[in-house]
Amino acid sequence: MRKKFLHILLGTATVLGCYSSLMAAEIGIVNSNTKAFVTPEEDAKVSLRVFEGEEVAVNQEINDYYEIVVDDEIVYIEKEYITVQVEKPEVVEEVAETVETVVTPVEPTVVAPVQTTPV
Repeated sequence: MRKKFLHILLGTATVLGCYSSLMAAEIGIVNSNTKAFVTPEEDAKVSLRVFEGEEVAVNQEINDYYEIVVDDEIVYIEKEYITVQVEKPEVVEEVAETVETVVTPVEPTVVAPVQTTPV
């Protein structure tokens, strides 16, 4: 029971870690058709091809490569083939409104007790 719980906990932590890295990713646009590699090395195995104009999620920069996500797969592409868009943080200005409340005092009313006669 305890072992199963630890497996579930570890699996959940792994999944949430992957999603949080994707949420923090920047957007990149591929400049020209090129290959994406399994590892960020010159003689690495080709994983897939990416095409000009394709938008990809850029996770991080490693040497002369970007780690990107294409079709739910993490691959590496040379920096010269991608343009990373820098998103400006949105500034939201909140204006506080003043609300005026009018309170009118209410006079307490006294209710006389009702007398009942037994039947």
